[in-house]
Amino acid sequence: MANKGKYIVFDWNGTLFDDTHVVLESLNAHISHHGHAAVDIDTLRAHYDTPPKIYYRNLGFTEAEAERLHNSGHLFNAHYESRTATLGLRAGSTEILTDLQKAGTKALILSNHIADAIRDQLKRLDIEHFFKDVLAFPNIALQYRDITKGERLRRHMQGYKFTPLNAVIVGDTVEEIEIGREQGLTSVAITGGMISEARLRAAKPDYLVHSLQELRPILQEREMLS
Repeated sequence: MANKGKYIVFDWNGTLFDDTHVVLESLNAHISHHGHAAVDIDTLRAHYDTPPKIYYRNLGFTEAEAERLHNSGHLFNAHYESRTATLGLRAGSTEILTDLQKAGTKALILSNHIADAIRDQLKRLDIEHFFKDVLAFPNIALQYRDITKGERLRRHMQGYKFTPLNAVIVGDTVEEIEIGREQGLTSVAITGGMISEARLRAAKPDYLVHSLQELRPILQEREMLS
C-alpha cells in the first residue's frame, strides 16, 4: 500500500554520502592556510558545528579569524568538490531508498551543501529518482547566508502540506535532531559522520543508529516500509 502521507528527510553529507574523510581533508587544507595545525577525526567530531565560523571558533581561532575562514568557504568547497568524483554512498543507502520508494514513502534531501552539487552526485550515482526534492543552498555565495536548513524544511512542509507527525528526519549532526524537535519530526541520529556518538546522545534524538540498516525496523514500526 502506498504511504502517500509519509515523508523521510535525509541529510546528505556524512549521512547518505560517505564523504566524512574528504570533509576532514578539505578542512585541514583550508585551516592550514591560516596557520592552524591539522586536526584528526576525533577533534572534528568533538567540535564540528554550523555555521562554520562556530566550528572555527571551537578550534581556537579568534572571532576575526573565524569570520575570515567562513568568508573564504569557496576555497574549502573547491578542494572538497575536486575530491568527490569517486566517493560512494554509505552502506545500505541504495537498498533502503529502493524499499522506501516501493512503499510509497517520499524521500527528501535537506542539506547545508549546494543543491546543484548534490544533484550532480545523485546523477553520477544514479539515485536521483529516489528523491522528491533537494533542499539546500542555491549557490556558494548564499551558503550559510540564505535561510537556515530548518527554515527551508519548514517552508517546504507548508508548501506541500505534509504533517510532521508522519515524517522522519535522519542525520549525522545535532542540527537534524534540533530540527526534528522544533518542527515535530521523529529524529534519527546516525553515528560515523561529522559528530561523535557522545554528542549525538547528549542531544537526545528519538533514535540513535550506527548504520542505515538499523534504520529499517524504526521505519517499519512507523509504517514507512513494508
